[in-house]
Amino acid sequence: MAISQAELENVFWSAVPEDFMRLSGHCLHLAYREAREFAAEHYPREQAFDVSPYIRRANFDSYWRNLTVRFPTMKAEAVWNEGSYHTKITAGKVVLTASVVASPQSLVRQAEFRKTYAQSSQYELFGSNKSEPKEGALLYAILLHGADELEPKRPGFMTVAFPNSSCTRYVHAIDLFRRFADIEEAVRTNNTEVIGAELLVRLREVPKTQTEGA
Repeated sequence: MAISQAELENVFWSAVPEDFMRLSGHCLHLAYREAREFAAEHYPREQAFDVSPYIRRANFDSYWRNLTVRFPTMKAEAVWNEGSYHTKITAGKVVLTASVVASPQSLVRQAEFRKTYAQSSQYELFGSNKSEPKEGALLYAILLHGADELEPKRPGFMTVAFPNSSCTRYVHAIDLFRRFADIEEAVRTNNTEVIGAELLVRLREVPKTQTEGA
């Protein structure tokens, strides 16, 4: 028995605090801005263009993992796969990762870990004849984002997309700009101060386990 889009969103928001996703959007905006500014300050234009996405990803992943500390029901992991780490957020029945894409409709590149997460999800939508998900079934979601075409220092979109089990299409998506007006406003006005100084300090902390042996 398939579940509807409304039921799907209910599963997601029942596990993931709305404030976590709202702050995730602000953290992502901050990572975009900081990456472009740092790259422009430290590298020639061509190298700055090349290195900026790597700085942005490193900053956001760090902020994202640190943000989960504020939410007792959430867990963040840096998972090694295919030669690099990715951040995996777990909240109840939901598994969440993040990916940069060209547009909200663009599919994420094929990666074994995404296929594994998607295949482990037993939630099937729209026209499936499968029975209700078994107890403990997971729901895989991807935080999709991409740079604004006119102003690469800021994200042009942020959506939570739910891929099918083969990661060949999205069955549903939540537009975070529409869901949280303060994110859209902060991005439009290039305001990163909404995070607050105290939280910003927490987000930039480096856990001891990451510095051991350095």
